[in-house]
Amino acid sequence: MSTTEFALRCPHCGKDNDDPLEIFEEGKLDWTRCFHCEQAFHFFIGSCEQRGCFTDTSFTWKEQPSPSDVAALVCSACRQPFLSATAEEDDLY
Repeated sequence: MSTTEFALRCPHCGKDNDDPLEIFEEGKLDWTRCFHCEQAFHFFIGSCEQRGCFTDTSFTWKEQPSPSDVAALVCSACRQPFLSATAEEDDLY
């Protein structure tokens, strides 16, 4: 990312939700309410730890995604998976 603030795009209204206090946790499936339309949505922030990459990628859904959907997420830059193949469903929350 080119900025220090991270934003989640609401899947309902399409507006960005900034995280200036950095309360959105990386590597965990969570939910929040849009600051604009006030609808709830689920999100996952993946922080790539591959050598030389270190890209943060956010994913948002209107409804809670399945564990297999989250396990299939890959880095937007290097295309490496965020979660290991042995990650348990409990590791997502």
